[in-house]
Amino acid sequence: MQADHFSMNYKYQEVIDSLKDFQQTDDKDQHAHYQFLKTDAEMWLTNNSDDAIFGFNQLLLLHDDISDIFTILATCELGVAYSQKKDITKANFYFEQTASLFKNYNTNNNLFWSLLIYDNLGMYYANNDKLEKCIDITTSGLNLAQRNGSSYFVESFYYLLSEMAEQQGKHSEAIQYTIQPIHLLNS
Repeated sequence: MQADHFSMNYKYQEVIDSLKDFQQTDDKDQHAHYQFLKTDAEMWLTNNSDDAIFGFNQLLLLHDDISDIFTILATCELGVAYSQKKDITKANFYFEQTASLFKNYNTNNNLFWSLLIYDNLGMYYANNDKLEKCIDITTSGLNLAQRNGSSYFVESFYYLLSEMAEQQGKHSEAIQYTIQPIHLLNS
């Protein structure tokens, strides 16, 4: 739980430090959780996409439940890692796989991780000029955050919605999305 907390706050060295005391277990879910946190933190600390790709693929091979949040996250982060390598074809493959796996996932089970996936998919769709998909996935993420009283990724969701509205020539709507997080802070 401590490593989760550090990861949620982008304190990746603290994630690595807190995982040092982790006792290996036969529990596949705990092992997948550990593998995801460790690989993700190392990817952001070292900017070594090749090692991250290996670690995430290892998680996918060792964990056979494809509907588990950590396998969906590993698939998503493979898209991120390939994006960092500027290998767009492979990044697109993993982001599309993430969207497919995530479609039937109960997002209420893991709020932060679900919001992270919504955010990553929204950015993927925005960067690939898939406006309607970006709007749909981002709106879903925003609705999930609001239903659960979470502020995680809300600013990013509004930013993406603002960008999509601007691309559609809806300038006043874009402005409303831009200032919405300010209204939330003042309420």
